[in-house]
Amino acid sequence: MSNIYSLPKKATPFSIVLVNYKSLDITKICLELLHEQLTGTDTQVYVVDNDSADASLDYLRSLNWINLIERPSPHPEPGHIAHGKALDLALEQVTTDHLFLLHTDTFVYDKTVFEMMMAECTKRSGIVAVGCTEQLDRGT
Repeated sequence: MSNIYSLPKKATPFSIVLVNYKSLDITKICLELLHEQLTGTDTQVYVVDNDSADASLDYLRSLNWINLIERPSPHPEPGHIAHGKALDLALEQVTTDHLFLLHTDTFVYDKTVFEMMMAECTKRSGIVAVGCTEQLDRGT
């Protein structure tokens, strides 16, 4: 028997943040799937481009349904530092109480995943983070 999750009539709003760095192909898939799942909702999607300087930035600029933040890098940075600074920029913009951080290689095929995550986030006041425990075998 599977768990059925549903949000209250007035759903708690949430935002989604992704950081892109030179990953056009997977970012495109990720965002196309997100757009499909989120159509008809008021969920805000923030994408921080971490100074990709490639075709992915042109693609992101063409999407009118995301909030694009372009982050120029003042000098070469280790990846984890650049990623953290990109998240900080997005956090300055987000106004919802709940936030999902996704990597660009996260492909959401099931619309109920957000309902499940929000149900977990809101069931007790002490919960500050939730995550997935299941991953598809993507092969090699």
